Amino acid sequence: MNKKKHVIISGIQGSGKGTQARLLEKKFGWVHIGTGALCRWHLTHRTTYGKELKAINQGSLAADDLMKRLLERRLEVHNPEYEFLLDGFPRNKAQMEYLFERYDFKAVVFLDLDQEFAMQRAQSRVDGKQVRKDDNEAGLKRRFELFYEHTEPLTKIYADMGILHRVNAKAPIETVQKRIVDSLEKVGIV
Repeated sequence: MNKKKHVIISGIQGSGKGTQARLLEKKFGWVHIGTGALCRWHLTHRTTYGKELKAINQGSLAADDLMKRLLERRLEVHNPEYEFLLDGFPRNKAQMEYLFERYDFKAVVFLDLDQEFAMQRAQSRVDGKQVRKDDNEAGLKRRFELFYEHTEPLTKIYADMGILHRVNAKAPIETVQKRIVDSLEKVGIV
């Protein structure tokens, strides 16, 4: 039985996925692979992938094929058995099926946060310095719509698989981190 700890962290924009993933990476030594950061790196460095992404950077999700290729390229630098924490992927059922055919995930941490609070958090994080062209109210609303249409429904599948860890993310960072660790400890992930 594969004992490697491949974990997904999921949640609405502004729920704290990246922050919590970095804390888990530091605490447990897992490699944090954030697809948002990965996309930004390719855009900044104007790679072939970056050129493909540039046309998409308007509140839409990147095409499944492009995201699969980006993720494959990123995971090539690691032994397939290496423990990692995936943030920002999968965002829809096709991506989930692709991912689960290749890796054995022990847990999906879902950071539960209502849209109103997520909007406040996401807008305060931007703080006048837009990370993306669509880091504004209209762009965030569009990403929320895509989240509720494609990503949030995956939680039922994860729950049916017995790997869902739903964590209330409307709390200080340290509290949310403790909730995540406590939930994962209960099932022997950490």
